Amino acid sequence: MAEQYLLISAATATPTHVLDILRPLLDAIPVEIGLANQRRRLTVHAWHVDHPDDLETANTHHIPDAHVMAVIRYSPTTSSCPPDDPHGDNMRRDIITAALTLIHTTTADAVLTADDTVVLRNRQPDGITLNTTWPGWTDIPTLTPISTQHPRVAERR
Repeated sequence: MAEQYLLISAATATPTHVLDILRPLLDAIPVEIGLANQRRRLTVHAWHVDHPDDLETANTHHIPDAHVMAVIRYSPTTSSCPPDDPHGDNMRRDIITAALTLIHTTTADAVLTADDTVVLRNRQPDGITLNTTWPGWTDIPTLTPISTQHPRVAERR
């Protein structure tokens, strides 16, 4: 089953700059729609927030001054996951780490969701907080090192 991670950011970065930051972190290559890692069944697309639906989504997630969005779609399967990572947890860790790197690089308010559940939020000047209600923090063992580095809050959408 495909997973979708949505990053909404108030950074004034261009979609191309966002993809340039994410590309090496996700071991992806440029393709017509953005980026792809065919072996891991991952795609990335970034765009400016200017459509009314995008503005509504940004406002719903409390990023009213959003400038850019990026969606990462990941479809882990037995054939796409390496033998040492049969459930794709390392790729999920890499996706979260890539989002955190983008947030640290652009230093703007941002939110990352996974299938419409908030995973983490960055508020300037307070910094990054993790949403304790997202089950990935407890269900995905490779995320433990990340989860111990940031404050946690229970957030409801």
